[in-house]
Amino acid sequence: MSRLCFAHASGDIQVSESESARDRQLVFFRFDVTCEVWEHIQLNNIFSHSSYKQTYGQLAADGPVRLTLKGAIELTQNLENLAADEFEIVQASELTCDLRDESLASLFHSESVWAECIGRLVDMGFGLQSETHDELFMLDGYGTEARLCLHPANHIATLVFSHDLGYTDENRGDLLALINEINMSSLLGAVSLLDPKKLTVRVGIPIVNSQGTMKLLSDLSFSVLSMFQETLSLLEAFTDGSISLKEALSEILN
Repeated sequence: MSRLCFAHASGDIQVSESESARDRQLVFFRFDVTCEVWEHIQLNNIFSHSSYKQTYGQLAADGPVRLTLKGAIELTQNLENLAADEFEIVQASELTCDLRDESLASLFHSESVWAECIGRLVDMGFGLQSETHDELFMLDGYGTEARLCLHPANHIATLVFSHDLGYTDENRGDLLALINEINMSSLLGAVSLLDPKKLTVRVGIPIVNSQGTMKLLSDLSFSVLSMFQETLSLLEAFTDGSISLKEALSEILN
């Protein structure tokens, strides 16, 4: 543990206890601050950041916040006079209860939690269409849409696949019955029928640890897409008359 002082014109950030790690060029500091200090950091834009998800200045906390900073090793000759502007926030996590290591809720991460998932979806034929700080939209060559959304206030990330599904008003009721059966028999994702005539599968996961969330989203993308494609194929076969309602139900139950 070491004492740190990050000097800034708006007021220094004093750290009584910290952990550090180094590689050949960078040093990483991790320490906890109160929510009041976190608010001061936000209001005065202390520390730099690089993110295409969101800026840390948008994210309030109700309790202590654990910060991870990185900076060049040559800047750390005097740990009690560090230039705050030269250090970047890598991650900020709110400590939500006394069991600190098991209760980190991610407020900010310099790499978006969907970074790995993008690569996986590209490998599966999707192309990036648009991206904002909290939503990603991709499309494949068959018209299947993929959306990744972040909900920081609820610490939730959602992955949604959707595709147009042609049906008549007469068989909508049977379609909904089939979807209900699918949802009761599936442990992965929630299937729904949205207007205008779009089949959707949605899965949500908590953003507790940014690295863990990135890996989980990436791993889930293949499984959820496979489940979506199987569901779409079954419901399309029913709507075009290739199989009967009884046959569709039999496939779901088996």
